[in-house]
Amino acid sequence: MVMNLTAKPAAAPSAPRLPLRVVTPGTYLTDETSLFRCVSADLTGDPLGTALLEDCGTLGTFVLPLAEFDSSGLRVVCR
Repeated sequence: MVMNLTAKPAAAPSAPRLPLRVVTPGTYLTDETSLFRCVSADLTGDPLGTALLEDCGTLGTFVLPLAEFDSSGLRVVCR
């Protein structure tokens, strides 16, 4: 499943964004529409690293390059 995450202008974030380093397996994220769970992440400090995310609504998975995390509009909701 390929998912296209696009940045959405946020009116007022409901919670502050956490640093990328807290995105570890088991972390839940939202784009304010859907809920995602981090299945695995390569957090070696390499900007070319990736995170495997699961859409909690469809159970489909997709890879998100860590370099695109900020522009994806995702924020951590639960660790």
